[in-house]
Amino acid sequence: MCPRCGKRVYFAEKVTSLGKDWHRPCLRCERCSKTLTPGGHAEVRTEHML
Repeated sequence: MCPRCGKRVYFAEKVTSLGKDWHRPCLRCERCSKTLTPGGHAEVRTEHML
């Protein structure tokens, strides 16, 4: 299942990044929506502290 859209990812259309299988158009930056290449980015999560 694609982490972005939740649909099944078939072998011919998949790209693997961050240990997950994605559709190529779904593998994009959450901030700017730029399409990413497998291995050319990193996952960053921040928590806001009060």
